[in-house]
Amino acid sequence: MAVYPYFLKGCFLERPAIIIIDMLNDFVTGKLEVKRTKYIIPNLKKLITAARKNNVPVIYSNDAHYPQDTEVVEKWGTHAI
Repeated sequence: MAVYPYFLKGCFLERPAIIIIDMLNDFVTGKLEVKRTKYIIPNLKKLITAARKNNVPVIYSNDAHYPQDTEVVEKWGTHAI
């Protein structure tokens, strides 16, 4: 039997939410730019506007570092500070 029924049973409720992950300037236009990210921004704005008009929560989650996080800075450069 699948894992789903045991661990996720009852987790899917009737209340939707929008989760926005890592839409940081560093990933959109900055040092770690992902060029294709720019193409989703217009539709993402429409989705967020519609969600807010309909009282659907919009939740933002992102990567963040301290300047002294040398293991990150050495590999990826200064970003998400």
